[in-house]
Amino acid sequence: MPVTERKLNLKAGAWYFLSIAVLAICIASRYFKYMQTDGDWFTVIYLFSATVSHFIMLLIIVYAVLFIPIVFLIRNKTILHWYVALISALTLLLLLLDTYVFDLYRFHINGFVLNLVFGGAFSEIFILDAILYIKAISAFVVTLMLLFLLAKFIWRITAKGVLKHGKGIAYLMVALFLFTQFTHVWASAVSYRTIQQSSLYYPLFFPLKANKLLAKMGVKSNDRYKDINMDELDNNTLHYPLTKLEFKNTDSVKLNILWILIDAWQYETFTKEISPNIYSFAQDKITFDRHYSGSNGTRGGIFSLFYSLPSLYWNDFLYSRTIPVFMDVLQKFKYTHAIYASAPLTSPEFDKTVFAGMKDVRLKTPGSKFYERDIQITKDFCNWIDTNTTGNPFFGFLFYDTPHNYNIPPQFTHPFQPYWDVIDFSKLSNDCDPTEFYNSYKNTVWFTDSLIGQVLNRLKEKNLTENTVIIISSDHGQEFNENKKNYWGHTSNFSKYQLQVPFILSWPGKQPAHIKKFTSHYDVVPTLLHDVFRCTTGYDRYSFGKNLFDTTETKSFVAGSREHFAVIDLQKNRINTVYFNGMMSVTDMQLNELKEKPDGQLMNNALLELKRFYRN
Repeated sequence: MPVTERKLNLKAGAWYFLSIAVLAICIASRYFKYMQTDGDWFTVIYLFSATVSHFIMLLIIVYAVLFIPIVFLIRNKTILHWYVALISALTLLLLLLDTYVFDLYRFHINGFVLNLVFGGAFSEIFILDAILYIKAISAFVVTLMLLFLLAKFIWRITAKGVLKHGKGIAYLMVALFLFTQFTHVWASAVSYRTIQQSSLYYPLFFPLKANKLLAKMGVKSNDRYKDINMDELDNNTLHYPLTKLEFKNTDSVKLNILWILIDAWQYETFTKEISPNIYSFAQDKITFDRHYSGSNGTRGGIFSLFYSLPSLYWNDFLYSRTIPVFMDVLQKFKYTHAIYASAPLTSPEFDKTVFAGMKDVRLKTPGSKFYERDIQITKDFCNWIDTNTTGNPFFGFLFYDTPHNYNIPPQFTHPFQPYWDVIDFSKLSNDCDPTEFYNSYKNTVWFTDSLIGQVLNRLKEKNLTENTVIIISSDHGQEFNENKKNYWGHTSNFSKYQLQVPFILSWPGKQPAHIKKFTSHYDVVPTLLHDVFRCTTGYDRYSFGKNLFDTTETKSFVAGSREHFAVIDLQKNRINTVYFNGMMSVTDMQLNELKEKPDGQLMNNALLELKRFYRN
């Protein structure tokens, strides 16, 4: 093929795929209904720039990967025209299908969705009429023919030199791309809510972030919505709660509520030897033997506890600054609060989710060491108990961090020997003996238990245990290679060692019990709203949970984040894990890989449930 003819094909192909990008943008307008600008002109400009640059960039990639190499192989223009028509038709079809998949599941097409469709689950989920197949095939054939005609037309006018200013358009696209990326870097650093939220919905769109770098440079969060009543903003993304909560006998609400959480508290360390104060306290209380957090990490675990929802909703709640209904109810009933956390409440951004809109919440506790901060929050809460004179019921939240970091005061007793003075994660392997590492962890639990013992004693001294609902639990579990798969810590899998947590409940008026059925963090808020606040609204209107004392069996359970989550089949004892890249695995409860297809109906039902609190 002559060089001039090849150049013509490359030039015409570039113009052709630019025109296809325009069609892609038109199809992508179906995502606009999820985006929220609140009339902000800068967000509108960003959204325009992001939309144009992103979809043109995607078509440029298609052009570079699927078209340019073919130009060197195919000489016949008619074949070339049919080829570009075919790949562009498939590209537009894939984008159109993605918009419908996103409508249905709030997931883009990925390996997980394709597994459902081509893994045998499609026929279990969808029953399609033959007429629909005929219509779809006919529409594709018509589209293919029109795109073929478009290709011929563009090749013709390109040869005549009608299409000009290609370099100028290329420079403009680069400028829009850079503007989009740098704007998002800045918007993420300063918490520009509408820009962050509008960046969630396009497929394969991964705008840059550099929060830590900009923070070091002095750029700090300037929350434009800090003093705005979020209820007054038009949230076209979330529908939470689904209905307004209703209550009865509200004058009888007098119980205090105290949540005490230990970060990364492994269920197996809730024993008389390792956590003696909590264990002793629990003897005449209600304990739950099979209680799971909603995630294997702090962000999702705390989210699941306060919101009673899977943390797959995290970004939407974060960017819309939507507070949990539980916190809203506490304010409605004029609860005072004593919120003390060892780790900063700004990372993850609990100040913009769980505690958004609450005043006088201390976001950072002084102290350079983890154990110093744990000691400090114990003192602060006990002092608050001593000096609180409001007369209103209170909500207390204590979040200890020492076991998460394997670090206690050097002079403090280390009852579990031998242990590592310095934690060396490089020594961990599937074959290493975990004893010393595990003893280091048990020492931190023992230390934290001693601090919680001080809190429990102060509550008893003040006779507050008689009118306070006390919950002692954790945000997630902690694994020490119990499954022999070389997993240590948390956030890596969804076995019981990373999800199961101790759960002790002290409730005035309720009889001691030892509950063995499956319960989860999703069940905590529904129980409190129903049994403390006499909420008559159905649990499903605001949560994924039910009452902790409900005897009905839980069949399946969703845990994790949008980037990494699992649908756990509690009847078949299967863990269906979905990874960040959309790939899936099916394992038993000990993480042994199984040569099984995922249960299509189970996964479909789970995905449909996960979109329950979205508006569209």
